[in-house]
Amino acid sequence: MIRVSVASTLLLTVAVIAAEPLPVAPEPRPARPELSLVVVEELSNEKGLIDKARVLRIGFHKGKKFPAEKVWEGDVQFVSGSRSFGHHLRLVNNRYLVTDRGGVIDLNEKKVIHNQQDGELDRIDGTKVIYTLANRQDVDVLSFDLTTRKLNFEHKKGKGKYGLTGELSPDGLKAIESGPIADELVLHQPGEKPKTLGKGFHIEIGPLASVFGPTPVLWLDDKHCLTQRGNGKLVTVDLDGKVTEVVTIKDAPKDLVSAPYFLRDGSNRVVYVCGREAYSIDFAKKTWAKYEWLDLGHEFDASCENHQKFGRKLRYKGKEIGWFHCWPHDAKTVPGYLALPAASGQERVFSPKCVAVWSATTGEWTSLEYESLGLDPVVGWVK
Repeated sequence: MIRVSVASTLLLTVAVIAAEPLPVAPEPRPARPELSLVVVEELSNEKGLIDKARVLRIGFHKGKKFPAEKVWEGDVQFVSGSRSFGHHLRLVNNRYLVTDRGGVIDLNEKKVIHNQQDGELDRIDGTKVIYTLANRQDVDVLSFDLTTRKLNFEHKKGKGKYGLTGELSPDGLKAIESGPIADELVLHQPGEKPKTLGKGFHIEIGPLASVFGPTPVLWLDDKHCLTQRGNGKLVTVDLDGKVTEVVTIKDAPKDLVSAPYFLRDGSNRVVYVCGREAYSIDFAKKTWAKYEWLDLGHEFDASCENHQKFGRKLRYKGKEIGWFHCWPHDAKTVPGYLALPAASGQERVFSPKCVAVWSATTGEWTSLEYESLGLDPVVGWVK
Protein backbone atom coordinates (compact mmCIF):
# COMPACT_ATOMS: atom_id res chain seq x y z
CA MET A 1 0.00 0.00 0.00
CA ILE A 2 1.41 3.31 -1.13
CA ARG A 3 0.72 6.43 0.86
CA VAL A 4 1.17 9.85 -0.65
CA SER A 5 1.24 12.83 1.64
CA VAL A 6 -0.74 15.98 0.95
CA ALA A 7 2.49 17.95 0.61
CA SER A 8 3.81 15.55 -2.00
CA THR A 9 0.60 15.89 -4.00
CA LEU A 10 0.82 19.65 -3.96
CA LEU A 11 4.46 19.58 -5.07
CA LEU A 12 3.61 17.21 -7.92
CA THR A 13 0.73 19.44 -9.05
CA VAL A 14 2.89 22.56 -9.02
CA ALA A 15 5.58 20.74 -11.01
CA VAL A 16 3.06 19.70 -13.68
CA ILE A 17 1.68 23.23 -13.94
CA ALA A 18 5.18 24.66 -14.18
CA ALA A 19 6.00 22.26 -16.97
CA GLU A 20 3.08 23.47 -19.06
CA PRO A 21 3.73 26.62 -21.14
CA LEU A 22 2.11 29.75 -19.83
CA PRO A 23 -0.53 31.31 -22.13
CA VAL A 24 0.87 34.12 -24.26
CA ALA A 25 -1.25 37.18 -25.01
CA PRO A 26 -1.78 37.66 -28.75
CA GLU A 27 0.17 40.44 -30.39
CA PRO A 28 -1.85 43.65 -30.70
CA ARG A 29 -3.32 44.14 -34.14
CA PRO A 30 -1.78 47.01 -36.06
CA ALA A 31 -4.00 50.06 -36.24
CA ARG A 32 -5.88 50.51 -39.47
CA PRO A 33 -6.76 53.87 -41.01
CA GLU A 34 -10.10 55.22 -39.88
CA LEU A 35 -10.29 57.16 -43.14
CA SER A 36 -8.03 58.16 -46.02
CA LEU A 37 -7.31 61.31 -47.99
CA VAL A 38 -7.13 61.07 -51.79
CA VAL A 39 -4.55 63.40 -53.37
CA VAL A 40 -3.36 63.92 -56.96
CA GLU A 41 0.34 64.68 -57.42
CA GLU A 42 1.86 65.86 -60.70
CA LEU A 43 5.17 64.44 -61.97
CA SER A 44 7.68 66.01 -64.36
CA ASN A 45 9.97 64.31 -66.86
CA GLU A 46 13.71 64.78 -67.38
CA LYS A 47 12.99 68.00 -69.32
CA GLY A 48 11.07 69.45 -66.40
CA LEU A 49 7.71 69.18 -68.17
CA ILE A 50 4.74 67.76 -66.28
CA ASP A 51 3.49 64.75 -68.23
CA LYS A 52 2.36 62.27 -65.58
CA ALA A 53 0.21 62.27 -62.47
CA ARG A 54 -0.14 60.01 -59.48
CA VAL A 55 -3.24 59.33 -57.37
CA LEU A 56 -2.32 58.70 -53.74
CA ARG A 57 -4.34 57.48 -50.77
CA ILE A 58 -3.03 58.56 -47.36
CA GLY A 59 -4.56 56.88 -44.33
CA PHE A 60 -5.10 58.55 -40.95
CA HIS A 61 -5.85 57.06 -37.54
CA LYS A 62 -6.45 59.30 -34.55
CA GLY A 63 -4.63 62.08 -36.36
CA LYS A 64 -1.54 60.02 -37.20
CA LYS A 65 -0.56 59.63 -40.85
CA PHE A 66 0.11 56.30 -42.57
CA PRO A 67 2.57 55.97 -45.47
CA ALA A 68 1.09 57.09 -48.78
CA GLU A 69 -0.31 54.33 -50.98
CA LYS A 70 -0.08 54.72 -54.76
CA VAL A 71 -3.44 53.99 -56.36
CA TRP A 72 -2.70 54.94 -59.96
CA GLU A 73 -0.03 56.59 -62.12
CA GLY A 74 -0.37 57.65 -65.74
CA ASP A 75 -0.92 60.43 -68.26
CA VAL A 76 -1.56 63.74 -66.49
CA GLN A 77 -4.29 64.55 -69.02
CA PHE A 78 -6.48 61.81 -67.60
CA VAL A 79 -6.93 63.58 -64.26
CA SER A 80 -6.33 67.18 -65.32
CA GLY A 81 -9.40 69.36 -65.58
CA SER A 82 -10.92 70.75 -68.73
CA ARG A 83 -12.32 73.66 -66.71
CA SER A 84 -10.30 76.63 -65.59
CA PHE A 85 -12.28 77.06 -62.38
CA GLY A 86 -14.00 74.74 -59.95
CA HIS A 87 -13.53 71.20 -58.74
CA HIS A 88 -13.23 68.69 -61.52
CA LEU A 89 -12.49 65.47 -59.62
CA ARG A 90 -15.09 63.84 -57.41
CA LEU A 91 -15.45 60.75 -55.26
CA VAL A 92 -18.43 58.43 -55.66
CA ASN A 93 -19.54 55.72 -53.22
CA ASN A 94 -16.27 55.92 -51.24
CA ARG A 95 -14.61 53.99 -54.05
CA TYR A 96 -14.57 55.66 -57.45
CA LEU A 97 -12.69 58.74 -58.63
CA VAL A 98 -14.57 60.38 -61.51
CA THR A 99 -12.94 63.02 -63.70
CA ASP A 100 -14.77 65.88 -65.40
CA ARG A 101 -14.05 64.20 -68.73
CA GLY A 102 -15.98 61.07 -67.77
CA GLY A 103 -13.03 58.87 -66.83
CA VAL A 104 -13.21 56.56 -63.79
CA ILE A 105 -10.56 55.08 -61.47
CA ASP A 106 -11.51 52.28 -59.06
CA LEU A 107 -9.59 53.15 -55.88
CA ASN A 108 -9.99 49.63 -54.48
CA GLU A 109 -8.79 47.83 -57.59
CA LYS A 110 -6.20 50.55 -58.25
CA LYS A 111 -6.87 50.86 -61.95
CA VAL A 112 -8.75 52.81 -64.60
CA ILE A 113 -12.08 51.14 -65.36
CA HIS A 114 -13.27 53.72 -67.89
CA ASN A 115 -10.62 55.42 -69.99
CA GLN A 116 -12.44 58.50 -71.26
CA GLN A 117 -10.47 61.70 -71.84
CA ASP A 118 -12.54 63.53 -74.44
CA GLY A 119 -15.95 63.82 -72.77
CA GLU A 120 -17.50 66.45 -70.53
CA LEU A 121 -19.11 65.28 -67.30
CA ASP A 122 -22.79 66.08 -67.02
CA ARG A 123 -23.69 64.51 -63.66
CA ILE A 124 -23.64 61.39 -61.50
CA ASP A 125 -27.05 59.71 -61.55
CA GLY A 126 -27.09 56.84 -59.06
CA THR A 127 -24.46 54.41 -60.31
CA LYS A 128 -24.26 56.03 -63.75
CA VAL A 129 -21.59 58.50 -64.83
CA ILE A 130 -23.26 60.72 -67.44
CA TYR A 131 -21.15 62.69 -69.90
CA THR A 132 -21.37 64.26 -73.36
CA LEU A 133 -19.07 63.46 -76.25
CA ALA A 134 -18.85 65.60 -79.38
CA ASN A 135 -18.65 64.00 -82.81
CA ARG A 136 -18.51 65.45 -86.32
CA GLN A 137 -22.25 66.15 -86.62
CA ASP A 138 -23.56 66.67 -83.08
CA VAL A 139 -23.09 65.63 -79.46
CA ASP A 140 -23.84 62.22 -77.94
CA VAL A 141 -24.86 61.69 -74.32
CA LEU A 142 -23.30 58.52 -72.88
CA SER A 143 -23.43 56.76 -69.53
CA PHE A 144 -20.97 54.44 -67.82
CA ASP A 145 -22.45 52.21 -65.12
CA LEU A 146 -20.13 51.80 -62.13
CA THR A 147 -21.78 48.50 -61.16
CA THR A 148 -22.02 46.70 -64.50
CA ARG A 149 -19.10 48.65 -66.02
CA LYS A 150 -20.98 48.93 -69.28
CA LEU A 151 -20.97 51.95 -71.57
CA ASN A 152 -24.37 52.93 -72.97
CA PHE A 153 -25.64 55.50 -75.45
CA GLU A 154 -28.44 57.53 -73.82
CA HIS A 155 -29.53 60.00 -76.53
CA LYS A 156 -28.38 62.94 -78.57
CA LYS A 157 -27.78 66.17 -76.68
CA GLY A 158 -30.99 68.16 -76.45
CA LYS A 159 -33.14 65.07 -77.03
CA GLY A 160 -33.50 63.78 -73.47
CA LYS A 161 -33.04 64.44 -69.76
CA TYR A 162 -29.24 64.48 -69.84
CA GLY A 163 -26.81 66.95 -71.35
CA LEU A 164 -28.93 70.04 -70.75
CA THR A 165 -27.12 73.33 -71.42
CA GLY A 166 -26.59 75.60 -68.43
CA GLU A 167 -26.85 75.44 -64.65
CA LEU A 168 -28.68 72.25 -63.68
CA SER A 169 -31.69 72.38 -61.33
CA PRO A 170 -31.79 70.22 -58.16
CA ASP A 171 -34.20 67.72 -59.76
CA GLY A 172 -31.97 67.45 -62.82
CA LEU A 173 -34.84 68.16 -65.23
CA LYS A 174 -34.10 71.80 -66.05
CA ALA A 175 -31.12 74.01 -66.80
CA ILE A 176 -30.68 77.75 -67.16
CA GLU A 177 -28.18 79.08 -69.66
CA SER A 178 -26.73 82.55 -69.17
CA GLY A 179 -24.79 83.80 -72.15
CA PRO A 180 -21.25 85.06 -71.75
CA ILE A 181 -22.09 88.00 -74.04
CA ALA A 182 -25.89 88.33 -74.20
CA ASP A 183 -27.77 89.43 -71.08
CA GLU A 184 -30.53 86.84 -71.55
CA LEU A 185 -31.46 83.81 -69.44
CA VAL A 186 -32.68 80.75 -71.35
CA LEU A 187 -34.50 77.79 -69.82
CA HIS A 188 -33.78 74.30 -71.21
CA GLN A 189 -36.05 71.31 -70.51
CA PRO A 190 -36.10 67.80 -72.02
CA GLY A 191 -38.27 67.56 -75.11
CA GLU A 192 -39.09 71.28 -75.17
CA LYS A 193 -37.78 74.22 -77.13
CA PRO A 194 -35.51 76.68 -75.28
CA LYS A 195 -37.54 79.33 -73.47
CA THR A 196 -36.36 82.84 -72.71
CA LEU A 197 -36.76 84.06 -69.14
CA GLY A 198 -36.01 87.66 -70.05
CA LYS A 199 -33.10 89.98 -70.61
CA GLY A 200 -31.19 92.54 -68.56
CA PHE A 201 -29.14 90.03 -66.54
CA HIS A 202 -25.53 91.11 -66.78
CA ILE A 203 -22.24 91.62 -64.95
CA GLU A 204 -19.96 94.65 -64.75
CA ILE A 205 -16.25 94.13 -65.39
CA GLY A 206 -13.18 96.29 -65.79
CA PRO A 207 -11.10 96.93 -68.93
CA LEU A 208 -8.42 94.45 -67.81
CA ALA A 209 -10.83 91.54 -67.44
CA SER A 210 -9.82 88.36 -69.24
CA VAL A 211 -13.23 86.70 -68.78
CA PHE A 212 -16.53 88.40 -69.50
CA GLY A 213 -19.11 86.00 -68.12
CA PRO A 214 -21.34 84.21 -67.74
CA THR A 215 -23.88 85.90 -65.49
CA PRO A 216 -24.04 83.90 -62.22
CA VAL A 217 -27.04 81.62 -61.65
CA LEU A 218 -27.87 79.59 -58.54
CA TRP A 219 -30.98 77.42 -58.22
CA LEU A 220 -32.78 77.99 -54.91
CA ASP A 221 -35.27 75.21 -55.58
CA ASP A 222 -36.72 73.52 -58.67
CA LYS A 223 -38.75 76.62 -59.62
CA HIS A 224 -36.62 79.63 -58.69
CA CYS A 225 -33.07 80.73 -59.38
CA LEU A 226 -30.93 83.56 -58.05
CA THR A 227 -29.10 85.85 -60.48
CA GLN A 228 -28.21 89.52 -60.90
CA ARG A 229 -29.06 92.65 -62.90
CA GLY A 230 -25.64 94.15 -62.41
CA ASN A 231 -23.06 93.63 -59.68
CA GLY A 232 -24.76 93.55 -56.29
CA LYS A 233 -28.29 93.84 -57.73
CA LEU A 234 -29.56 90.38 -56.85
CA VAL A 235 -32.93 89.09 -58.05
CA THR A 236 -34.80 85.80 -58.30
CA VAL A 237 -36.39 84.51 -61.51
CA ASP A 238 -39.08 81.83 -61.72
CA LEU A 239 -39.90 79.48 -64.60
CA ASP A 240 -42.31 82.02 -66.10
CA GLY A 241 -39.68 84.75 -66.13
CA LYS A 242 -41.09 86.66 -63.17
CA VAL A 243 -38.35 88.76 -61.57
CA THR A 244 -38.35 89.57 -57.85
CA GLU A 245 -35.81 91.90 -56.24
CA VAL A 246 -33.89 90.43 -53.32
CA VAL A 247 -31.16 92.86 -52.23
CA THR A 248 -29.02 95.64 -53.64
CA ILE A 249 -25.44 95.74 -52.36
CA LYS A 250 -24.43 99.30 -53.09
CA ASP A 251 -20.70 98.88 -52.47
CA ALA A 252 -20.33 95.76 -54.61
CA PRO A 253 -17.19 96.07 -56.79
CA LYS A 254 -17.75 97.04 -60.44
CA ASP A 255 -14.36 96.85 -62.15
CA LEU A 256 -13.89 93.09 -61.93
CA VAL A 257 -11.29 90.95 -63.68
CA SER A 258 -13.43 87.82 -63.34
CA ALA A 259 -17.15 87.18 -63.14
CA PRO A 260 -18.95 87.15 -59.76
CA TYR A 261 -20.44 83.87 -58.61
CA PHE A 262 -22.67 82.24 -56.00
CA LEU A 263 -21.88 79.36 -53.68
CA ARG A 264 -23.38 77.49 -50.76
CA ASP A 265 -21.10 77.16 -47.76
CA GLY A 266 -20.80 74.32 -45.26
CA SER A 267 -23.97 75.51 -43.51
CA ASN A 268 -25.85 75.74 -46.84
CA ARG A 269 -25.96 79.53 -46.68
CA VAL A 270 -25.98 81.40 -49.98
CA VAL A 271 -22.82 83.44 -50.50
CA TYR A 272 -22.28 86.00 -53.26
CA VAL A 273 -18.63 86.50 -54.22
CA CYS A 274 -17.92 89.68 -56.19
CA GLY A 275 -14.28 90.50 -56.77
CA ARG A 276 -12.47 90.37 -53.45
CA GLU A 277 -15.67 90.87 -51.47
CA ALA A 278 -18.12 88.21 -50.27
CA TYR A 279 -21.63 88.67 -48.91
CA SER A 280 -24.12 86.35 -47.19
CA ILE A 281 -27.73 86.69 -48.32
CA ASP A 282 -30.77 86.37 -46.03
CA PHE A 283 -33.77 85.76 -48.28
CA ALA A 284 -36.40 85.84 -45.53
CA LYS A 285 -35.34 89.32 -44.39
CA LYS A 286 -34.06 90.43 -47.81
CA THR A 287 -30.82 91.61 -46.26
CA TRP A 288 -27.13 91.08 -46.85
CA ALA A 289 -24.03 91.17 -44.67
CA LYS A 290 -20.30 91.10 -45.22
CA TYR A 291 -19.22 87.48 -45.21
CA GLU A 292 -16.09 87.31 -43.06
CA TRP A 293 -15.70 83.57 -42.41
CA LEU A 294 -16.10 80.90 -45.06
CA ASP A 295 -17.83 77.88 -43.53
CA LEU A 296 -15.86 74.84 -44.72
CA GLY A 297 -18.15 72.31 -43.07
CA HIS A 298 -17.82 70.13 -39.95
CA GLU A 299 -17.14 73.21 -37.72
CA PHE A 300 -14.13 74.44 -39.72
CA ASP A 301 -13.96 77.90 -41.27
CA ALA A 302 -11.47 80.22 -42.97
CA SER A 303 -11.19 83.98 -43.05
CA CYS A 304 -12.38 85.58 -46.27
CA GLU A 305 -9.78 88.30 -45.83
CA ASN A 306 -6.36 87.29 -47.12
CA HIS A 307 -3.54 88.76 -45.02
CA GLN A 308 -0.66 90.00 -47.16
CA LYS A 309 1.98 88.20 -45.09
CA PHE A 310 0.25 85.30 -43.35
CA GLY A 311 -2.57 84.38 -45.72
CA ARG A 312 -5.88 83.19 -44.28
CA LYS A 313 -6.72 82.33 -40.70
CA LEU A 314 -8.24 78.88 -40.15
CA ARG A 315 -10.45 77.97 -37.20
CA TYR A 316 -12.08 74.92 -35.64
CA LYS A 317 -15.15 75.49 -33.47
CA GLY A 318 -14.29 79.20 -33.46
CA LYS A 319 -10.71 78.74 -32.22
CA GLU A 320 -7.68 79.59 -34.32
CA ILE A 321 -5.72 76.58 -35.59
CA GLY A 322 -3.31 78.20 -38.06
CA TRP A 323 -2.56 80.50 -40.97
CA PHE A 324 -1.87 79.53 -44.58
CA HIS A 325 -1.65 81.06 -48.02
CA CYS A 326 -4.35 78.94 -49.63
CA TRP A 327 -7.56 78.85 -51.62
CA PRO A 328 -10.05 77.76 -48.91
CA HIS A 329 -12.70 76.73 -51.46
CA ASP A 330 -10.47 73.73 -52.21
CA ALA A 331 -10.60 72.50 -48.61
CA LYS A 332 -12.08 69.09 -47.85
CA THR A 333 -13.43 68.36 -44.39
CA VAL A 334 -14.88 65.44 -42.44
CA PRO A 335 -15.62 65.32 -38.70
CA GLY A 336 -12.35 66.16 -36.95
CA TYR A 337 -10.20 66.57 -40.08
CA LEU A 338 -9.38 69.42 -42.47
CA ALA A 339 -7.24 69.10 -45.61
CA LEU A 340 -6.37 71.84 -48.10
CA PRO A 341 -3.62 72.67 -50.61
CA ALA A 342 -1.42 75.46 -49.33
CA ALA A 343 1.99 77.02 -49.38
CA SER A 344 4.37 75.25 -47.05
CA GLY A 345 5.15 77.82 -44.38
CA GLN A 346 4.41 81.52 -44.58
CA GLU A 347 5.88 82.18 -48.02
CA ARG A 348 3.29 83.25 -50.56
CA VAL A 349 3.27 81.12 -53.72
CA PHE A 350 0.80 80.67 -56.55
CA SER A 351 1.41 76.95 -57.02
CA PRO A 352 1.17 75.15 -53.67
CA LYS A 353 3.30 72.03 -53.19
CA CYS A 354 1.91 71.10 -49.81
CA VAL A 355 -1.32 69.58 -48.53
CA ALA A 356 -1.92 70.69 -44.95
CA VAL A 357 -3.97 68.32 -42.77
CA TRP A 358 -5.25 69.23 -39.30
CA SER A 359 -6.65 66.73 -36.80
CA ALA A 360 -8.91 67.56 -33.88
CA THR A 361 -7.56 64.50 -32.02
CA THR A 362 -3.96 65.70 -31.98
CA GLY A 363 -4.61 69.42 -32.43
CA GLU A 364 -1.68 69.46 -34.84
CA TRP A 365 -0.95 69.99 -38.52
CA THR A 366 0.61 67.39 -40.81
CA SER A 367 2.32 68.70 -43.95
CA LEU A 368 2.27 66.44 -47.02
CA GLU A 369 4.97 67.67 -49.42
CA TYR A 370 4.82 66.99 -53.18
CA GLU A 371 6.80 67.79 -56.30
CA SER A 372 3.88 69.60 -57.91
CA LEU A 373 0.16 69.98 -57.33
CA GLY A 374 -2.43 70.90 -59.93
CA LEU A 375 -5.50 73.12 -59.66
CA ASP A 376 -7.60 70.54 -57.79
CA PRO A 377 -5.17 68.22 -55.97
CA VAL A 378 -7.20 67.37 -52.85
CA VAL A 379 -9.98 65.11 -54.08
CA GLY A 380 -11.54 64.27 -50.71
CA TRP A 381 -11.88 61.76 -47.90
CA VAL A 382 -12.90 58.09 -48.15
CA LYS A 383 -13.54 55.51 -45.45
